[in-house]
Amino acid sequence: MSRSTKGAGWLKKKNLYKDNWCIIGKYRDGLMDDVIGYVVVILLIIGFTYGLFKQVQHTLPIQKTNRPDVSNYRRLLFGTYLTCASFFGFLVSYILNVLVAMQVIQLNLLTSDNTGFSCFVFLLILLIAKFGIIPKNCSRNELLN
Repeated sequence: MSRSTKGAGWLKKKNLYKDNWCIIGKYRDGLMDDVIGYVVVILLIIGFTYGLFKQVQHTLPIQKTNRPDVSNYRRLLFGTYLTCASFFGFLVSYILNVLVAMQVIQLNLLTSDNTGFSCFVFLLILLIAKFGIIPKNCSRNELLN
């Protein structure tokens, strides 16, 4: 009986050591993957923020011209406003989605499904505003002249 107990204890210690080694190995590989993932997410957020600023810079001259005699001016102005608002909404919901996925925010109202769906909706509105509402024949030079 002492021999089987001794063998089982030795086996448990060996498996425990092996499991800890696997956890440490996975931790090292997972850490590098996590760092690369965080860098990609931060670069995407920086890129989206830059795109939002460029869109606002594109909207300001159109707003300041106030040329109702130009055809489709109101449509162009509404489309650029909607593009800016949907871009901002997409950026906020993307950041919230990242924070929920990292478990920084733990609320019942904000789930990954909700934030992912809002990202999709804002992106859809952005594409509709950019390619459907803003007229293609109205150039920026026509507004500024």
